Amino acid sequence: MQAARTFTDDVQDKSPEAKALITKLTEEKNKAIQQNNKLRQEQELLKRESSKSGGGLSFMLVFLIGLVGLIAGYIMKRS
Repeated sequence: MQAARTFTDDVQDKSPEAKALITKLTEEKNKAIQQNNKLRQEQELLKRESSKSGGGLSFMLVFLIGLVGLIAGYIMKRS
């Protein structure tokens, strides 16, 4: 029957210092989980923002380099 005891029964048998420590550690764990969730949300937001603006810049760069290449080729062929 002793194996059937729950965690709350074990906590009730502990000293006040142990109860305080368990409470403190539980609160720290919950804060760490909340911070982790917040950081994941911020990471997802940054990924979405960078994917929207990052693609346009690289396409424009390729287009400009191609245009400069065409102009340079035309000038070289004409000479």
